[in-house]
Amino acid sequence: MSSPPPIAPDTERLLIICPSWVGDAVMATPLLRAARTRLPGARIIGLMRPGIDELLAGLPSFDERIATDLRGLFGPARVAREIRRRCPQAALLLPNSFRSALCLWLSGTPTRVGYDRDGRGRLLTHRHAVVRADRPTPLLDYYASLATFALGAAEIDPRPQLAVTEAEAAEAERLLAVAQVNLVDTTAVFENWGLFSGGFAAAIAILLLIDAVLLPRLVRIRLLLVGHRRLRLLLRGHRALRLQLADQLGA
Repeated sequence: MSSPPPIAPDTERLLIICPSWVGDAVMATPLLRAARTRLPGARIIGLMRPGIDELLAGLPSFDERIATDLRGLFGPARVAREIRRRCPQAALLLPNSFRSALCLWLSGTPTRVGYDRDGRGRLLTHRHAVVRADRPTPLLDYYASLATFALGAAEIDPRPQLAVTEAEAAEAERLLAVAQVNLVDTTAVFENWGLFSGGFAAAIAILLLIDAVLLPRLVRIRLLLVGHRRLRLLLRGHRALRLQLADQLGA
């Protein structure tokens, strides 16, 4: 008989410390989705570096997002006080750093779950062993394994996810209307160029055309996808497209 997961299904307040790197945060979104699915009635609090809170703002993963930084001599103690104010019953630690585990330990959170690595195992109440392999473990698999251990989630939808907020979507619609841009025609242009097809073409069109709203996210997505040859070709014309849109908007 398998043992129950460290984070029980009846947990009412869960803290998740998110990865600090943009790519890692995106790869962790399947785990965040699994946590929401497994604990539908819980208050889930996300603690993350400033900037990551904006990246994940459109997702339904969190009831509260705390944007803060662990840097500095007293960083872990300061953040631990922030955590204690929320009184979480359990915490799920996604970063691999010792400082993030120290922060949780100082907060006194009863259940602290994370990977046992970098000498921080004693700071956690439930330690998930790192599987040693000949090649690096993909981050999606790395976080899925932690979700299975911590939440008892047998299967994880592996698709990463990002979304815009309602305010961003409304502003995007306003900008497109003012510029009199036909998104369907723009997507067709990308497809005729042979750059992208289907939903991906529409997604790229949206990102480029509403750059005034989503520029910070576009920069992050560039970092994630810059290895795609066709995307590099498209981004070369990005500055010209921004200037054209700004001219249409009278900016």
